[in-house]
Amino acid sequence: MEEIFAIGGENDANNNEVHDKIEFAQPTSLSLGSLPQLTCFCKSIKTQENLITSSSSELFSEKVLLPNLEVLELDEIKVEKIWHNQLPAMSSSSFQSLTQLIVHSCDSLRYIFSSSIVKSITQLQYLEISNRKALEEITASEEGAEVATIFVFPQVTTLILRNLPELRCFYPGLRLY
Repeated sequence: MEEIFAIGGENDANNNEVHDKIEFAQPTSLSLGSLPQLTCFCKSIKTQENLITSSSSELFSEKVLLPNLEVLELDEIKVEKIWHNQLPAMSSSSFQSLTQLIVHSCDSLRYIFSSSIVKSITQLQYLEISNRKALEEITASEEGAEVATIFVFPQVTTLILRNLPELRCFYPGLRLY
C-alpha cells in the first residue's frame, strides 16, 4: 500500500473538481506501522484531465487536515518527512490538537519537525523518538527561515529520545552535549 487515500484517477476523469483540502474531523488517534511501501497518507492521482499529483515525500501534505488528532504513532514507515514544510495559514490548525507523537524505526526520516510546523503543535505533551540511526536533528529550519532565539514546546512534560546515535541537535542553534 503506497497511500491510505487517493483522490482522482479514472473514476474521477470527468469530474473537474480540484480538492483543495481533505479534512478528517473525527479521528483522535492514528497509528501507522509496518507499512514499508507507504509513501503518503493522501495522494492525488494524475488523470488525463487533471495534472494534480503528489510527488513529494511527506506523509501529510498541506491538503490533509486532522484537526482533532491527539495521538500520532508512526512505526516502520519509509517517508522522508512527516509534514509538508510550509503549512498554509488556513491549515495551521490541521494538527492543533496533537498531544502525543511517537516515532519508531522510521529510517527514511531526515528530521521530525520543520520549524514552521512547530508553531502549529503547541498542545504537544509527549514526544518519543527512537531507533533512528541517521537522524541528526529533531527540528530542521527551512531555507531562508530565520533561526528563532527562543524555541519552546510549552506543554511537553515527557520527552524520550532513545537509540539516536547521530543526533547532533534538537533545533538549529541549540546543541546537545
